[in-house]
Amino acid sequence: MLIYISYDYPIFDNKGITSLVIFACLAIIIFCIAKIYSPTDKDDYGKVEKEMDRLLQLDGIFKYRSDGFSVTLDDKTEFIKWTDILEVNAFTVPSKFRDRQTGLELITKNRSYEFGDDHTEGIIKLGEQLYENLPDWRLDPPYIRMNSFGLEKANLYKKH
Repeated sequence: MLIYISYDYPIFDNKGITSLVIFACLAIIIFCIAKIYSPTDKDDYGKVEKEMDRLLQLDGIFKYRSDGFSVTLDDKTEFIKWTDILEVNAFTVPSKFRDRQTGLELITKNRSYEFGDDHTEGIIKLGEQLYENLPDWRLDPPYIRMNSFGLEKANLYKKH
């Protein structure tokens, strides 16, 4: 009935244009329905939530205690106290193989550490633990360009 009324009541006094408008609307509606019910969508809400829950539980190369955490690098384990951390920076660097490589830089009294997001198991949980155990954590700091190669850093924490 709706199609008959729409067809019989021309928009631009031309039944061809009216038919084209109706066809375009139906095509858009069918495409939207097909997209919503498509089983090939890889990033549905449930899968993303399960993956984030798994990553937040994964210790990876880190082991946590109440006074700090240990990290295993090159078969050597080092313990880092929360109180020894002087600064934490997020960094992003251009890469040949991807758009950008991201990670965290930890500066302690004794040493500096860099953990890349793609190569460090447990970095998601490390970020959460740093946020929970370090005071004055900045949630949304601006990125500052550091050199002409495209290195950008954002200061997440600095000890006073």
